[in-house]
Amino acid sequence: MSSFSERYISACCPHLVSSEVACVYDHIHSTFKSLDLVHAADVRTIARQLFPYVQEQPKSDRLRLQEACADLASTIDRLSKVEQTDTIAQITLSLMEAADILRGEVRQ
Repeated sequence: MSSFSERYISACCPHLVSSEVACVYDHIHSTFKSLDLVHAADVRTIARQLFPYVQEQPKSDRLRLQEACADLASTIDRLSKVEQTDTIAQITLSLMEAADILRGEVRQ
């Protein structure tokens, strides 16, 4: 995931205020060797560990679709770093198509 930022954390944990987002961001930067290993679920888990008193809002379908899009984008990015074979290229294209379809659903 090359686009890891405080904005990404805010999207993963919309219930956090900006100072809490900054704290989660700093914690992840100091803990993880590679930001490519950080996923949305990791961000939410770390936020819950650092701020257990903050209540998460129930997820809407739109938020779940956005998370699915982010996870697909992360998977596509990781696959692009693997030696390409016909099978991997086909899977990557299928994932890209699925991501486009989900983005269309999010926009509706």
